[in-house]
Amino acid sequence: MSIRDNVKEIRKKMLLEVGENERPTCDTISALGLLAIHNGRNSDEWKQYMTLFAEPGNETQLARLLATDGTENNAAMNRARAYLLADGPCTPDTVLNFGKGASETLDQGL
Repeated sequence: MSIRDNVKEIRKKMLLEVGENERPTCDTISALGLLAIHNGRNSDEWKQYMTLFAEPGNETQLARLLATDGTENNAAMNRARAYLLADGPCTPDTVLNFGKGASETLDQGL
């Protein structure tokens, strides 16, 4: 699966939780997103958040999401990573648009 497909899977889970009393996916995304924003790009929380959008065991995708694959100075990739992170704390309010533009950019060249 691509990063985009992984983001779509997370979005689908979040959509199913909208209006529910229990929202484990939304709550996890929101909490980790806030911690990642607060603690910064080199924090464990940043890695935990970005790991949610990489296929398990796919180190290439994770490196792209963490900007450890040589794309740390790529403005489009950095913008996409920022938007993916910024979407997190907004759930479920912005769940329909979660990760849309970011995931397409992050898949380039993988």
